[in-house]
Amino acid sequence: MSAGRWRPVPWVIFEGHSVRDTATALSISVKTVGNYVTIIKEKLGVSTNTELVKLAYEHRLLTPGQLTEDQTDP
Repeated sequence: MSAGRWRPVPWVIFEGHSVRDTATALSISVKTVGNYVTIIKEKLGVSTNTELVKLAYEHRLLTPGQLTEDQTDP
């Protein structure tokens, strides 16, 4: 699996998109998105999406309000 295909998956989780919407947006299967999410969580040692988002904040990959601002951009 290419790193380029993985990269957007966590961001889509942070933005609250469904697995189905993510698969459609990235032109990959729903099962592939689910697998990516599972593998990413395992590699990072987290078990929930909430823990994944918390980890992103702790490592300054996200800042408070960032998603809200990004989602309102035209």
